[in-house]
Amino acid sequence: ATEYAVYARACDGSIFKTADGKSKTPNNVWATIRPFLVSLFCMGMFLFLGGKFPLLDPTDPQKNTPTILQEEFLEKPFVLRYFHAWMGLLGVRQKYYFGWKNAEGAQNIWFAGFDGWDEKGESKGWETSSNVDILGFELASDVQNMSKNWNKKTSFWLTRYVYIRTGGSLLAVYSLSAFWHGFYPGYYIFFLSVPI
Repeated sequence: ATEYAVYARACDGSIFKTADGKSKTPNNVWATIRPFLVSLFCMGMFLFLGGKFPLLDPTDPQKNTPTILQEEFLEKPFVLRYFHAWMGLLGVRQKYYFGWKNAEGAQNIWFAGFDGWDEKGESKGWETSSNVDILGFELASDVQNMSKNWNKKTSFWLTRYVYIRTGGSLLAVYSLSAFWHGFYPGYYIFFLSVPI
């Protein structure tokens, strides 16, 4: 998710203007390749962890009982079940990281992720297109930091257009998040338990 103003600045080239009014095109090679390489790593992790620690039955995930609810699995010690579930969920998150990092590289290839130039003519960076801080999310110490690092653009949008406009109502923010994700009870239970 990119603000329209950022998109328009990338399209009309005004994002390349320096403080003195000259136009200067940044080097986007590493800004494009780095997220692409990260996305490939994440896809590999998704395939590896999904194969080693399946959460659903690989033979027929739609009809069969999930692996983590099968009798044979439930007979294992709690520590092994917990480790298996944690690793399986880590694997599931990798597909989201893959998508976001791949999109980040795609935005950077046409300079939509470029932050512009500072007063000294130095690059401000390429953070505009970044939608996830993988380590920030994985190592977060609380739910607030997890929310800020997961789907950062949506978090920014919700802060700017819902949280601020409702006078700081977390209930409004998380209710909208639950509604956006669909009519599944699990989303409402999760999203509405966060602000409470």
